[in-house]
Amino acid sequence: MKNLKDEIQNLKNEIENEEKQLQGKKSKLQDLEKKLETEEKEITDSDLDQVVNNMGIY
Repeated sequence: MKNLKDEIQNLKNEIENEEKQLQGKKSKLQDLEKKLETEEKEITDSDLDQVVNNMGIY
């Protein structure tokens, strides 16, 4: 009986640790997505500025 309780507790601990790791990965993914979005916007803004400059419109 004690062995089963220990095994159950060990599995619960493993699941908790894996959930924490997964949450960390989700946070990192969100950070990378935000960074990509920012970089894409910067590229777009830079491209638009370049187009305007090339057209000679100020």
